[in-house]
Amino acid sequence: MGNIRIDKKTGFAYIPKDIREEGYEGDVETIANALTITMIKPGVSPESAIKSLEIVIQDLKLRAEHEKTKTSQGSGNAQR
Repeated sequence: MGNIRIDKKTGFAYIPKDIREEGYEGDVETIANALTITMIKPGVSPESAIKSLEIVIQDLKLRAEHEKTKTSQGSGNAQR
């Protein structure tokens, strides 16, 4: 999946074709807070959305762990 590009002046957003082809078109529900926004595909149940978000959370935890490992390895190399 790609990035969503938002025009600063108009506020219009470009949703990449691969995301639209997954069914994100028409009225798409969003839930936002100060740091993230979640787009829920039309017709998806709250239970399915929760399961999907749990997978996203696990993915983010793995990314954070990877970044932490990469950073600590990088700082270890600098000391040698």
